[in-house]
Amino acid sequence: MTRGVFSDLNVQRLESRAANLALLQTLADSGYERVAICHHVTLKRGVQLKAAPDVTELVERTPATKRGRQLEVLQRLTVMVDDPALLHTLSSPAAESYDLLAVCPASDRVFLQACSVLPIDIVTFNFAEKLPFVLKFSQLSQAVERGLSLEICYSPALRGSSGRRNTLSNAQELVKGCRGKGVLVSSGGERALDFRPPLDIVNMSRLFGLTDIQCKAAITTVGRAALLHSRMRRHSAKAVVSSHPLPAGRRKREREQDSETSVKKLRKDDS
Repeated sequence: MTRGVFSDLNVQRLESRAANLALLQTLADSGYERVAICHHVTLKRGVQLKAAPDVTELVERTPATKRGRQLEVLQRLTVMVDDPALLHTLSSPAAESYDLLAVCPASDRVFLQACSVLPIDIVTFNFAEKLPFVLKFSQLSQAVERGLSLEICYSPALRGSSGRRNTLSNAQELVKGCRGKGVLVSSGGERALDFRPPLDIVNMSRLFGLTDIQCKAAITTVGRAALLHSRMRRHSAKAVVSSHPLPAGRRKREREQDSETSVKKLRKDDS
């Protein structure tokens, strides 16, 4: 059995390309193989979402991981919003241009819609402070049933006693409410001191109330599930069947096989 791909799906985007590369190098050296660079937007009236920027050059220069693979870099948009009237922008082409779409609800009404109807992949929270709503089991279980991931960001717990106390308390409330299902653990970090190696995160996740299996899944399979959910949402939500073009080489081989089959059938009919 393989150990899975260690993921950190919430790494803060920095202004400098060199700074972003340095963060990616830190994560690759720590053992991560999939990273999402997160663009944060506080959604207010008059604010328009922008399409995902071109990061081709950044991706091409990403470091190799410990297993010799190229670090997989994704783009994520996290929207903080408290007014449900603004949520329609999450269905815009700009929002769909990101690999992952997350909402950080700042009110109970937004939290309810995030768990029930919004076209997103991740529900995240500002666990460094006291939440302005209650994490109800019915809403959390609805989110899990829809295939959404519920995110805990651990970096506030590394920055001081107040952030550590609030993060632990809120995270334990979340895990209790969702029974540990669908919990995604990410850093939410923006500097080297905000990150910890994957095995340290597995141990830290036990403090949140997760079981041993859930601790490992929180940085491996749950992240993969979030990515698959995003692909299904963006490519199949408005269609009965989702299709992707075959590679040119495979199309050529299949055409040749079809041609050979037709010739054999004609020869058989002639005989």
